Amino acid sequence: MRAVVTGGAGFIGSAVVDRLIAQGSDVLIIDDLSGGSEANLEEAYRSGPGTVHLTVADIGEVGTTEIVAAHRPDVVFHLAAQVDVNSSVEDPVADAHTNLIGLLRVLNGAQLAGTRKFVFTSSGAIYGEVDPELLPLQEDTA
Repeated sequence: MRAVVTGGAGFIGSAVVDRLIAQGSDVLIIDDLSGGSEANLEEAYRSGPGTVHLTVADIGEVGTTEIVAAHRPDVVFHLAAQVDVNSSVEDPVADAHTNLIGLLRVLNGAQLAGTRKFVFTSSGAIYGEVDPELLPLQEDTA
């Protein structure tokens, strides 16, 4: 399987990459390394029957669409994001550049490549603290 993992050098992204590599996938990571580290990919580089390639890039930039499309992924795992709430308030344009424009560029690349699966990952942090009495949450929980 061919996969793209945006944010693949981050904590969660690198765990996804490790799993894909162990399953023999050909993985392209797109990460600007602003929150992740190439050190998180050491296991992926050393192990598994799959292959891994890191492209250091900002997903909000124009070339992202072509990078994704050229890899022709079967699946895209989209984990790249600007997640700091304070930063989003202080600079909403930069936040939108990554979280909106970046998402659209990755989606467009997946569409051009004929990608059949797109996994969008979001943080529960955007919803605030959850009352432990409400756990486990259901889909219809307000």
